[in-house]
Amino acid sequence: MRKAVPIIIVVVIIALTVGLIYYATRPRERPVELPQPAVAQAPAAPAAPAAKPEPARKVPGVSVKGAEIEQRDPAGKVQWKVTAGGDLVFDKDRQTVTGQNVTFEMVQQDQTPIVVKASEFQANYNSRKLTFTKGVSGRMTDGSAHFTVNHLVYDFDTKKLTGSGGAKFVQGNYKAVSDNIVVDWKVKKVRMRGGVRFTKSG
Repeated sequence: MRKAVPIIIVVVIIALTVGLIYYATRPRERPVELPQPAVAQAPAAPAAPAAKPEPARKVPGVSVKGAEIEQRDPAGKVQWKVTAGGDLVFDKDRQTVTGQNVTFEMVQQDQTPIVVKASEFQANYNSRKLTFTKGVSGRMTDGSAHFTVNHLVYDFDTKKLTGSGGAKFVQGNYKAVSDNIVVDWKVKKVRMRGGVRFTKSG
């Protein structure tokens, strides 16, 4: 019996070893991958249409024709007109019209027309203003008064001419100089502001 015990132990060890080797080397079945359940997909949102460019903003009654720009009242009467020495150039993106060597005529009912001349001009529809620069001079068509200024702006809304820089205004024998000048033809007034000095000739 003493010799049989070691033999049984050896047989058991061999059997365990063979079993472990078989277990370790046996081919394993790969797990079966089940397909994912179908999920209802929301329909894709249609692509947003490309934004349309904004139409050019227009000032009621204002039209540009070659070397002329003008504004008419609802009744069709001309309120003001600008004539350029060459073509007026319209910039659609900036909503501006520029011109060289221009003549501006301001015509209002029951008012003496005023004429302004300047080397450079710009109409800005966004700010609703006309701007005159370089050698700006203005006069009443009846010859009663005239003025000069470095920079002049006409406001579409207030219908006033506002000048700045070396303003000079002459009416009859009276001459006034100032930093700024405001010509308000609606109330027939000219206002001088900033360092105003009056002189009389004759």
